[in-house]
Amino acid sequence: MIDALHQAVDHGVFGCPGGATDSYLDAVTGWQARRFGWDMPRELVTASTVVMVVLPVLRSVRRRLIWMAWRAPGKSKFTVATLTGALAAAVGPLAWNAVLRAAHSDQFLTDGPVPVFPISWQDTGSGVFTLAAASLGYGLGPLAAQPARVSIRYALLAAVAALLVGIYLY
Repeated sequence: MIDALHQAVDHGVFGCPGGATDSYLDAVTGWQARRFGWDMPRELVTASTVVMVVLPVLRSVRRRLIWMAWRAPGKSKFTVATLTGALAAAVGPLAWNAVLRAAHSDQFLTDGPVPVFPISWQDTGSGVFTLAAASLGYGLGPLAAQPARVSIRYALLAAVAALLVGIYLY
């Protein structure tokens, strides 16, 4: 067991190797300049491997929360549905941003020209990916026995929430 742990640690790669690419740094600093008028130094940008750690943890947490919600007395299906939507609203944007990073696309980060609703393609993609994640989560999970229109209503709420968070908080 100890030898296996040493072998796993000795290679020195813990997550995505290589760090932030030039196109990634250009995308992040360019977005800060366009969105906030800040000429951000590239040295402040760091690559994070948190997605590789967070996704299995979120999956495990979701399973545990659903199990607890179904087993606990007085808990409703609404609680489970809310947890599923919240998880989808977190996973959807993470997945979309992973796609954007893998494609080295920085043009998706440009906000629209309307100051009160500065939506970008990145925000739109986050909403679409959340809609897909929530639809799957609801359709295969807590709302599987319900009509599809019920699942879609909940999924749309999660998608709109993710879209608004993407627009106004990022």
